Amino acid sequence: MDQLQEKEQTSTMEKKPYITFYAGPLTCKTDIVGLEFDFNYGARINVPEGDWRVKIIDNDCFLTLYDAKASNVLVTSTKKYYVNFRLEIYRNDQIILSHDLDLKRKKVLIKFPVGTLGDIIAWFPYAQVFKYKHNCKVYCAMAPELAELFKPAYPDLNFIGPEERPDDIYASYYMGIFFPCDDRVHQPVDWRIVGLQKTIFIFWDWTR
Repeated sequence: MDQLQEKEQTSTMEKKPYITFYAGPLTCKTDIVGLEFDFNYGARINVPEGDWRVKIIDNDCFLTLYDAKASNVLVTSTKKYYVNFRLEIYRNDQIILSHDLDLKRKKVLIKFPVGTLGDIIAWFPYAQVFKYKHNCKVYCAMAPELAELFKPAYPDLNFIGPEERPDDIYASYYMGIFFPCDDRVHQPVDWRIVGLQKTIFIFWDWTR
């Protein structure tokens, strides 16, 4: 019986995901019905039916990442880590909305992986740097037992459970090492080359 219980517990632990991706509903509304956007799991723009065109721009590199017609669709950026995005939405070739990423006084979710400690210790100080640089309200989603380790040293950060998500999150970012190592959707560089700390999105934002 004990062996059976141990196997069941082991099976349950193995099924726990390293990290889960859930962007939630779009949080930035506009005066136009059906036109919404946010920066949860990359830049996201929902456009209603019509003659629309969406541009996603990297403001730091002055680079257009996406520029295409859209109608009754959700447009998302390929890059899911921090990018200083600019959004431009056109209707009938007339610009209707332009928006530069602005985290100031906004709710930002930083989600940490489950089942690891050393990586999080290496990354966590950058969460506070990110908060101070952008003057935003940071929510750190992580395992409760790990949160207890960091809370005393980081009173300015908000700690929530790994699957919790506050309302009205303006942007969300995911800390982790993602495979295959040449994945450039979730991480800007190969961690095997630059190391654990320099692979995370916050480091690249902080050093710009």
